Amino acid sequence: MTWEQSVRVTVREFLHLYGQNLGRGQVTGRVVANIFHGIGSPNFPATAWSRVHRFWRACLDVDWPTLQRIATNELIAAHFAFS
Repeated sequence: MTWEQSVRVTVREFLHLYGQNLGRGQVTGRVVANIFHGIGSPNFPATAWSRVHRFWRACLDVDWPTLQRIATNELIAAHFAFS
């Protein structure tokens, strides 16, 4: 498995576990990239998400723009899969 495939699998797992609970339109490629890099935001605070060790800072070895692109592509694919 390549590093990109591994990241895609991790994004899919994140969406499967948390996608429905986070609300429609709240999860973007930017949000996923931030969580996977350990960057908090007002809607996704570090104090809450840092406890989710499976995903918080999970992809520090992948540069942020690449991670955002992969996450956005997976979100689009998931949207069409469930439409």
